[in-house]
Amino acid sequence: MREIFIESKILEMVYKSFAEVKAQDSDKFRYSEDGLKMIHKAREILLKDIQNPPTIKELATLCATNEFKLKNGFKHCFNTTIHRALQDERLKIAKSLLEQNDINVKEAAKIVGYSSFAHFTKIFKEKFGVLPMEILRGGKF
Repeated sequence: MREIFIESKILEMVYKSFAEVKAQDSDKFRYSEDGLKMIHKAREILLKDIQNPPTIKELATLCATNEFKLKNGFKHCFNTTIHRALQDERLKIAKSLLEQNDINVKEAAKIVGYSSFAHFTKIFKEKFGVLPMEILRGGKF
């Protein structure tokens, strides 16, 4: 009796693992070549003007798609959200500017599109583990 129970549990686990693999495989091929091109175009448009990026609605319109497809496709292709991709790019550029020691932290924040110095400092620390001011002081991180 116990053997039958164990066998049924094993079969259930095998079935679930095959179902997961099938779901992952179908997810990989969910986007057409044109759909993938559209998503890459959206990223390009988004990062072209990081100081004044388009809204998701505007970006979807520019790419001739809807917001749902754009958000899902972006997440599928880049493993991140549209907002996070923009934020990451802004922070990388700001860090690079600060490492050059040509500008102060407030200027770096403004150049990459942040109007709130406090918010910029907070998310910079979350991303890089150091305050932007520490980069200016010559810390190599």
